[in-house]
Amino acid sequence: MSGELDRGEAVAFIMGSQPRLDEDDVWTVVNEIGAPPHDGGEPLALELMRQTHPGLSPRTVEAILQEWRAYADLAGQRDWNDDESDYINRFED
Repeated sequence: MSGELDRGEAVAFIMGSQPRLDEDDVWTVVNEIGAPPHDGGEPLALELMRQTHPGLSPRTVEAILQEWRAYADLAGQRDWNDDESDYINRFED
């Protein structure tokens, strides 16, 4: 995936997947971390959140990070409509 993820869309996705999470907590993690951690980066993200926001439970942060990575994975996939448009455009040129 190229470019930065839309944080508002990420929060909406996370809240849709985990409606029991507090939206302020989700925004706090998304804004503090900036981008979902890559493989192996979760311990560092958890430590950062523990130091900067000790009131957030590690379990909550882990749930947010998991859903955020799922959103990033989905956002990185090409939309099937894009593939269809590319196919049609080849024949219209």
